Amino acid sequence: MRPADGGGGRILINPADLRRGSSRLRTLSAQLQTAATRLQSAPTPETAPPADGVPEAVNALGGRVTTLVQPLADAAVELDRRALWAEIADQLAAGYPLTGAQLSEFMAGLRDGTLVRYAEPWQAELAGEYLGRTYHGNFTDPAKLKELVTLLNDNGEVFDEQHGAFFSGFIHSFGPENVAHMSRVIQAMEWPKLWQLSGGSGSDPYLDTELMQKLDEQGFQLDDRDAMNWLLTFGMAVGVATSTGQLRRYDSDAEEKIAYDPDTWGTAQLLNYKGAFGATFLRDMFQNGVIGEIGRHPDPFMEMPISRAPIGANDGFSTDTRALIMDALERNPHGAALALSTPVPKQFLISSLLADKSDPIQILYEDGSMHDDGDQLARVYTAGVNWFHDDAQLASYDGDHGRAADDLLHGNSMTLSLAQEAIHGPNHLDALDGAVADDLAAHHLDSLFDSAGREQGGSEVGYVDTIHGNNLVFTLGGERDLLKTIAEHNSDADNRLLDAAAGKQAQIIYDHTNAPYTQENGEWVHKVSAFTAIEMNAHDMQLDDDFDQDKESHELLFKLAHGTVGLLAKAADVEIPGASLAVDIGIDRLDDATAPSAALLDQNKGTANGLLLDTMNASLASGYYDHGLVAHAPPELLVDSHVQGGPLKDYTALKDPVIVGSYHQWMYENGEVLKYTDEPLQTASAVMERIQDKLGAP
Repeated sequence: MRPADGGGGRILINPADLRRGSSRLRTLSAQLQTAATRLQSAPTPETAPPADGVPEAVNALGGRVTTLVQPLADAAVELDRRALWAEIADQLAAGYPLTGAQLSEFMAGLRDGTLVRYAEPWQAELAGEYLGRTYHGNFTDPAKLKELVTLLNDNGEVFDEQHGAFFSGFIHSFGPENVAHMSRVIQAMEWPKLWQLSGGSGSDPYLDTELMQKLDEQGFQLDDRDAMNWLLTFGMAVGVATSTGQLRRYDSDAEEKIAYDPDTWGTAQLLNYKGAFGATFLRDMFQNGVIGEIGRHPDPFMEMPISRAPIGANDGFSTDTRALIMDALERNPHGAALALSTPVPKQFLISSLLADKSDPIQILYEDGSMHDDGDQLARVYTAGVNWFHDDAQLASYDGDHGRAADDLLHGNSMTLSLAQEAIHGPNHLDALDGAVADDLAAHHLDSLFDSAGREQGGSEVGYVDTIHGNNLVFTLGGERDLLKTIAEHNSDADNRLLDAAAGKQAQIIYDHTNAPYTQENGEWVHKVSAFTAIEMNAHDMQLDDDFDQDKESHELLFKLAHGTVGLLAKAADVEIPGASLAVDIGIDRLDDATAPSAALLDQNKGTANGLLLDTMNASLASGYYDHGLVAHAPPELLVDSHVQGGPLKDYTALKDPVIVGSYHQWMYENGEVLKYTDEPLQTASAVMERIQDKLGAP
């Protein structure tokens, strides 16, 4: 081990001893193979009396012995390769040539993959550097390039430190610029006659016309399938080197040299390899090949046509630079997170179109010319924002609170950016409404309820509270506008968000109805009533409006109330106390929520939005009943009228007007119930009226 790599001293290895050990293992392996063959085919003598099972046992023993042969042979190869490394590592590091025998064994180890497999990472990097130096000056020769591709493939698609170091060493000495240009070399070999068209209108300055002309004169043309396979090999090399983090370790500038190459079409072709690429490499590719290209070519279909001479011909690889990069980001959530959260460097804010913009989400939303209506951006956004929250959780478990805080800052800033665009963006994209709704449901339910309770004004959508844990805080109007945007443009997303909000609201009520309400501990009532009022306004409802069961937005809003009461009623059916009971048990029932029955609507006619206030009161009453503070309920309100103290029926599912009347009498005239529900219900009603006044008419 090198001292620079963390070694504290010098370990002496005698290559001769390793080779002697290898020879003995190889001999033993051969002997075992001979013995196994004899046992498996050994004749069995007849005995008197016959010995049952002897032939089968002998043959089975031969089979078991056979299983020992290959491990011994592999161990012999390992000792040989480690002996070779003990002999040549210092020579390679110092730049001395290998002897003929050493080079022969070195190349044999490269061809069977064992040279890298049995190397230390620093040794594997030396092997890659040697390979890169060998071919960096002759790779435009098709025969030499074929040799190189074969050797790279012999060591490919192993995503560990050794192989990452090997491919990093190769890229470093071969030249990152040559790797970036490789798709053009392969394109030239496949399309040699294209040089004859390269001087015409719309020509591509990055075509390797000199190589094309040379190959055309030689009469060489690469097969389409070989062209694709060769390109995939170089994509694999970059993928292993970047995804293992080794390229940044051994050549800190190589990722940028490839990703920032001006030939964005050429470098993006490397991403036709569908394996993993490193997150920072993909971020750099995104900044140049997506954001930069928006400035260079606002309409992706107006790119230079000769660039679209596809590798693999018409049935070959994609020629869509931006889509290739976005596809790769989808496959690497960490890369998606970095790409969409990192301010774009000024060098890629090309043309007046991108002036004064650095937020990648804003640029893509406003200027991305997305012909899929934002579907792919929605997927990349979801992958990225989920990565930040997942990694923040892992960091917290590990005690790395600084990393967790950074993750939350970036993830919540992404949410805020997309929320801003969803509300105010010039070109509305429904797919991104779905993305932000799912983000809110997965990560920001606490923020929605907490922000509603704050009733904070302001002209902005919200902000990230960097003083109190990097939490997301919405202004009152910002939260309403965001929820309204989702409700108006994407009813499916609105439905999913209301499902999640119903579960959260149920949990808040359930967790706090285990003790009598007081002003000092009543913040929870403020939160749930304020959030309900915001949702009402977002769905074009006022407190004094009649509930319209034929209006889709009203029916969706009833789901919020239905889920809340339904979950609490379900929770009472299970004898397991504790937090999260309502959500854990009842969340799946939200899909069964329906519009209110005629009996419920009739009961509430003539009151100031009696339906939603009554469902909230039913939530309070059932919560206190579930916790045993309210001890009695009429038999007709119980799921089983013969079991006093048993679970209540779900108020929002009632259809019998007699039962509805009995439920109302119990809620509003029973002193035992009013003792616990009267004050929180009055508070809720006052908060909802105040929110309505602040937000104004929907």
